[in-house]
Amino acid sequence: MFAKNLTTIMENKGFTQKDLRLLTGLKASAISQYVGGHNMPHPDKIEAIAKALDVPITALVDAAEVKKREFVLKKITISEAARRLGKSLDFVRAALEQGTAPFGFAAKVGDAWSYHISPGKFEAYLSGEI
Repeated sequence: MFAKNLTTIMENKGFTQKDLRLLTGLKASAISQYVGGHNMPHPDKIEAIAKALDVPITALVDAAEVKKREFVLKKITISEAARRLGKSLDFVRAALEQGTAPFGFAAKVGDAWSYHISPGKFEAYLSGEI
């Protein structure tokens, strides 16, 4: 499934294996093995590939595989969320503050807001699962 999804996304975006290598820093031989379906990358490599292709992890592997492989998703910043959603920073902050974002929340601490975006819920939201 991973190899097929990777190949389809690369074709749709006009990416070559060399492009992916340059964007991820992965070895050409590793990418060839992934595309050919001979090897499954480690979760951190899948995350790097997803980021390079600007797709959620679940576009490459299904949600069950994400749980099975125990992805350690990195913290999602407001600016990263805004970029990936195609929205402004203020839009994301407002959604979190108002409790309308299904992938995180905001808490007022004194006069300032503190924001939390759940990496797993954010990926699920991007893939349309929630």
